[in-house]
Amino acid sequence: MLKNIKIIHNVILTVIIVLFVTIITNCSSLFSNSSPNDNGNSRQIFINGIIANFDTANIIIANQNNGTVAMGNGKISNGSIIVNLIDENGRSWKGNGLHMIILSISNSQGLLNNKSYIYTNGQSLQQLGITNFSHDLLLPKIPKINITETVTNITFNQFVEMVNL
Repeated sequence: MLKNIKIIHNVILTVIIVLFVTIITNCSSLFSNSSPNDNGNSRQIFINGIIANFDTANIIIANQNNGTVAMGNGKISNGSIIVNLIDENGRSWKGNGLHMIILSISNSQGLLNNKSYIYTNGQSLQQLGITNFSHDLLLPKIPKINITETVTNITFNQFVEMVNL
C-alpha cells in the first residue's frame, strides 16, 4: 500500500511539473515537434554531483516557444544519472537549441520528500532577479542550456530548488 502511495505521489509531482512548464510557456500542448539535430542522434542528459539519498530522477526539457518537448527518467547511481530523452510519441528525441531543464528527484525508500529543481547555470533565483512567480517575468530570466551534442553534461550545482516558485 505504501509503495502504491509513493508511485501515485511521484506521478502527481511529475504532472505538477509538466503543468508548471505549460503555464510559464503559455503553450497549448504539452509537447511539440522540435527541429531534429544535424547528425540524427538521440539526445541524452547526464547530470552528476546529485545530492546523496536520492535514487530516481525525472527530467523535462522545455523551450519558450513550444513548452515541453522531451522527457526522460531513470535511476541515480553514485550521484549521477544519464537519461535518454523521448518525445510525446515515445520516440527518441533528436532536437537541439536553447532549452530549460527541470529536474525532479526522489527517494524510492520514502526517506526524503521529492524535490524539484530548475537549471539556472548555478545562479540563485535572487541573483536572476526572480522574487515571485509571474511567468511573464520568470521565463526570460531563467537561463537556457544549449543542447547541441548527443550527450549534454550538467553538474547538479547548476540547478536551484524550485521551492520559491
